[in-house]
Amino acid sequence: MMLQLALSISSHAPSLRRSKEIAEIRTHALSVFDSMRKQILRDPHVKGSPPAIEDPEFLFGGYSWVKKKFELWHIHYRASESMYIAEPAPYAYFSPSGNHVEIRTKKRAPRKHLIGQVAFAGDQSDLARRHLRDILTQQYLSSPARDKIDMQPFEVLRDMLRDPDRSHTIGGAPQLAKVYQYMQAVPFAVYWPDKKSGKKYLQGRRCVGYERLDVKAVDPDRPAWKRSEGEELGEQTYETK
Repeated sequence: MMLQLALSISSHAPSLRRSKEIAEIRTHALSVFDSMRKQILRDPHVKGSPPAIEDPEFLFGGYSWVKKKFELWHIHYRASESMYIAEPAPYAYFSPSGNHVEIRTKKRAPRKHLIGQVAFAGDQSDLARRHLRDILTQQYLSSPARDKIDMQPFEVLRDMLRDPDRSHTIGGAPQLAKVYQYMQAVPFAVYWPDKKSGKKYLQGRRCVGYERLDVKAVDPDRPAWKRSEGEELGEQTYETK
């Protein structure tokens, strides 16, 4: 589904040159996904009941040149309506009454306590949200100045993938990309499982020895490393804005 959506965008000139608003592409994505799902039919020659398979979930987002801000949606299948729907990603905010960070819709989040928008997809998303809430709560209580989402979601993913008792539904090296304001997305390589003993992985694939990448490689244990005075920003580091 993701591949066909990418092919559809690349075959349409207005979409390819980014003159289409991101919300229009989101609506098109839903149409593509709905159309493809309806084409999944059971082979009459196969006997027995097919295994139960959960519908995939997607995260879709980018920069809106109309609203002048980044937008993010969680796309999932709603069986009651027999269609895919896109819901705005929830926001993390600090709850003074509970003295902890919560992740809910923006309507229930006081603006002065907003931390940022974040979303997870997949069968392990609930666990990821709980881990993220714990990290953000600890950081907020220890230093209220650190009240923005930076690379904490990546750190949650990193720790879940390193956990030997993790669910069998997740695994491999984390994939990382950065979306820029001018509708460009750049992938980053990741040293996995760590920089000292690991190898470079790009979009989940282990790079072969002779490859020379023209992208930065991120140390998973220092993803938000800040350059100090006099230090050079090497390829193993990544500074977020």
